[in-house]
Amino acid sequence: MKNIHAEFVKYGKSAKYWLRRCALLLPEIAREEIWREKGFSSIYDYAAKLAGMSKAMVDTALWVIRAVE
Repeated sequence: MKNIHAEFVKYGKSAKYWLRRCALLLPEIAREEIWREKGFSSIYDYAAKLAGMSKAMVDTALWVIRAVE
């Protein structure tokens, strides 16, 4: 049972890491409209289908980067 829990925790941490990495790329993807070039209807659709990100996650990522700039 401990192995299953440890595995779950490991994958959960990994998922969080990769979602943060994806979030950091979103402003550039938005600026260059890469989502449009790849045939998606919006950056939200792009992020949801390719990274499993919610609208709120996308909004937060874009807001944070704009606030920092």
